[in-house]
Amino acid sequence: MEDLPRSARLVCWFNAWIAGSAALDDLADDVLDNDAGHDVIGLGGGADGLQPLLLAAGALRRRGASAATLALPVPGDPAGLAGPRTFTEAAIEAGEAVIFVGAATGLVPTTVGAEVVWAAHPAEPAGLLDVAEQERTLREVLAATTVLVSGVDRERWRPELAATLTAARSRHARALPITYSTRAVRLADMALRCRSIANLDLAFPQDDRITGALRELERSARHALVAATSEPAKQRADAAR
Repeated sequence: MEDLPRSARLVCWFNAWIAGSAALDDLADDVLDNDAGHDVIGLGGGADGLQPLLLAAGALRRRGASAATLALPVPGDPAGLAGPRTFTEAAIEAGEAVIFVGAATGLVPTTVGAEVVWAAHPAEPAGLLDVAEQERTLREVLAATTVLVSGVDRERWRPELAATLTAARSRHARALPITYSTRAVRLADMALRCRSIANLDLAFPQDDRITGALRELERSARHALVAATSEPAKQRADAAR
C-alpha cells in the first residue's frame, strides 16, 4: 500500500494539533517520516527566509489557520484547489499541496536532496468534498474495476492485480490520526490501496479498457484521499455521536 503523501501527513497532523489531540512535536515527527528535515520558505524567519516546519505551524496558527485541507491535483483535475493561478500551477507541478483555512496560505513541497522545502503562496480554500459521497463513489469504481479485470483472459493479466483489487476492499490499519472519524480513516486506507492498484496500469499496455478503468480508479482514489484528510471538524464531531 502507498504511504500518505507528505502534504496529506501535514494536513492530518496539523488538524490533529489544532483539535488538541496531538502535540506540536508529534506534528513535526509524523510529517518528517523518513525525510532528513522540513523547512518552510515565504513565511518570514531567518535571513534566508527559511524556518523549521514546527515554527511555521505556529506562525500559520497565529495568522488564523483553523484547519488544513489537502490538494492532489493533476493537469485537468485540480482536486482540492481554488487558486490563485500561481499557487495552482505550483501545486499541479508538485502534484500536492496544503491549504490553511483562515490563513489564506498554501504550502507546496519540493524535495531538495534528503530534505523538503515548503514554499508558501497566497491560497484560497476550496469547497470540501463529502466523505460519505466519495466513499460510495470509490467503492463503485473499485467494484467495476474488479469485475472488468476478472473478465480479462487470465493469460493477459498478472495474478497479483486481482489479489490487490480484492485486498483493497478489506479493512486494514489506521492511516490517519485518532481525531478523524472512522469513515474518514476507512476511506483514506481504501484510497491509498486503490492508488497502488492504479499504478499497475502498465501491466495492460495493450488493453485500453483496463487502462481507462485504472485511470478512473486513480482519479476517484485521489478525490477520496482529499476528502478523507480534509474532513471538517464538524463532520468528525457529528460522526462521533
